[in-house]
Amino acid sequence: MERHPVTNAQFAAFVRETAYRTTAERAPDPATLPPGVDPSVLVPGSLVFTPTAGPVPLHRWDLWWRWVPGASWRHPRGPGTDLEGLAHHPVVHVCLEDAQAYATWAGRYLPTETEHGDRGGEPDRPHRAWTCPCR
Repeated sequence: MERHPVTNAQFAAFVRETAYRTTAERAPDPATLPPGVDPSVLVPGSLVFTPTAGPVPLHRWDLWWRWVPGASWRHPRGPGTDLEGLAHHPVVHVCLEDAQAYATWAGRYLPTETEHGDRGGEPDRPHRAWTCPCR
């Protein structure tokens, strides 16, 4: 675990060296989705934050996130966007599977939710005696 978010530049080095493709860059496997899913959405992509004109109910995530085919860490707002000027910004559109692959490549350990919470999100903070030590 790092003190700071993984940057686009760091993630790009990982991808260059390993040829890794994130889940956002791969078409979903229809077998993992509920029956009846519209085949037109079975394309690589990700959810992109879309600001609203004003306050919206928090349970209505669909009002401020939208599915964008082609959105990925390389194209953070979708096709036609890139990482120009964003090399040192945190990488986006990565899921747990992607983060674990990066951590393994970087020789790091991705803590569990319990381990992270136990340390208050601070990797150098001592852990409580009754929990597993973070590695």
